[in-house]
Amino acid sequence: MADMLPKLFFEHFTYTASFSFIAEKNGELLGFLIGFLSQTHRDEAYIHFVGIHIE
Repeated sequence: MADMLPKLFFEHFTYTASFSFIAEKNGELLGFLIGFLSQTHRDEAYIHFVGIHIE
């Protein structure tokens, strides 16, 4: 799914400003979240992409 993320997330948000989280259970991927912290509003963040596994 990396091709669905804009390249800017990998070029401009490579340090603490960007984040990604994954949820796993027994080694199986259940979901993920990708976003970045606001540089203007330090207590806010932008969630860009969320995915969940549905059976």
